Parts: sequence; structure tokens; C-alpha cells
Amino acid sequence: MRHGSERFNCYFDYLKLTFYSIGIVRMVKKALFLQKKIVVWRKGHFRPELDVLRLIGMANSVKVTAERKMEVVNTEVEYVIVDSGDSNLRRLVARLDEELMERYPKERIYGVDFDHPDVRRITFVIARREGEAVGCGGIRPLEGAEPSAAELKRFFVDRSCRKLGIAAGMLRYLEDRAREGGFREMRLETGSEQPEAIALYLKHGYRPIDRFGIYSDDPACLCYGKSLD
Repeated sequence: MRHGSERFNCYFDYLKLTFYSIGIVRMVKKALFLQKKIVVWRKGHFRPELDVLRLIGMANSVKVTAERKMEVVNTEVEYVIVDSGDSNLRRLVARLDEELMERYPKERIYGVDFDHPDVRRITFVIARREGEAVGCGGIRPLEGAEPSAAELKRFFVDRSCRKLGIAAGMLRYLEDRAREGGFREMRLETGSEQPEAIALYLKHGYRPIDRFGIYSDDPACLCYGKSLD
């Protein structure tokens, strides 16, 4: 019959194998299930709380490894400022509008009028992966905002290239451009039909704020903001 410590090592090895074979999410679920059964023998006493600490440490290790892998992926992506007339930008914005039309009525889509003179005030960026334009975004000044703020606009990554860290990298790039422009806050508008976008913004420090500007009278708009200080 195995001692408690040997039993734990067996389970711990099993967890590591599970992680590599079925991925982070399934590994965590398996760990939580096995946590109820694992016991550690120490100085003649059962210490079930120790396995919790080991599992937490393992989860933190997984998180750090995943973040490092994400950063490696981001180094393969180039973020480039482009003119509003750039053909790749227009193509990506058209794809964004098509996707939004699948989720919202037309009147709920707040786009950008490329024919309006004020479009020149928007800083547009495209993300290139292996030379192909796969994402876009922009920032525009918000008139009368206190503190000075820029609005995130036309933020999009092609469906074929999502979950590769491209959106996160592009968001950071645009935030850096906003800081360079003297803005102290970033704001944005989204909707309840884009939970993946909301999750991204929350992960990167954005928090719900009051509706602003053209969104003030639209109760369906969800607005978020982040300090750049």
C-alpha cells in the first residue's frame, strides 16, 4: 500500500501529463476534481490543505507559461500606422461591419465615415502577421473630455487569427500611441453581443463607465474606460 506522499506524487505526475495532453482548461477541471481525493502525509498527519497550495502553484505556473507563449506569438506580428485610405484597412473594416451586422441591427453600429474630413484626426493601425493584414484599430480624440481622452474605434481581428494574442498586442500598441499623443485616458463603446471583446477589455484594465458622446442616449451601449497614467 502506498504512503500518502507517494500517492500524491502519482496524482501530481498524472496532472502534468493531463496538462500536456488535453490543455490548460481541461487540466484545471481535472485538478479540481482530483483535489478532493489527494492527501499528503507529513510527520504522521494527513495534511489535505497542502495539495491545495501545490495545485495553486501549478496553476500559476501554467498561467505564466501561457503568457510567455503569448508574448512570443506577438513578436511575429507587426503593427503599422496607415492612412485612412489604405486598402487593407478598408477591407478589414468592411469585414468588421459584416460581423457586427450578424449581431446587431444596423442602427446599433457606430462606424466611421471615411468620407468625413474629421477622419484625418483618427490614427489607424493594421496588424500584419507573416505579411498579411489580419487586424485593424484606431484612436480618435474625444472633444471636451476631462481628463483628455482618446476613443478606441474599429477594433477588429480576422476570425482566422483570433486567440493568438494579436488583439492584445494591438490594444497595447494603440494605448502607447495615445500616451504619446498626450491622452490620459482611453474610452470605448461595445455591446452585450460581443462577450469576447468585453472579456479582452476587462483583462487589460478597462472598467465600465458612463455612456459618453454619441452613445449617451443609447441604453444598449456599453462603455468602458482605462486610465493611461
